[in-house]
Amino acid sequence: PSTVLLADRVAVLGPAPGGGTTVVAEGTHHELLEHNAVYRDLLSQSSDLAELADLSELAEEVVR
Repeated sequence: PSTVLLADRVAVLGPAPGGGTTVVAEGTHHELLEHNAVYRDLLSQSSDLAELADLSELAEEVVR
């Protein structure tokens, strides 16, 4: 399984005002996938991560 799926918390980094980087969102993979557009965009930019999102959705359907 992916480390992202197993992590208790995932931090999404983005640009900070005035330069540098800051945490723009934090949560589990599932929380971020559902509620954070930046995280979803990151997933869609990588074929490996996009596949992870698909597997995540499939896992949620199996649990239901």
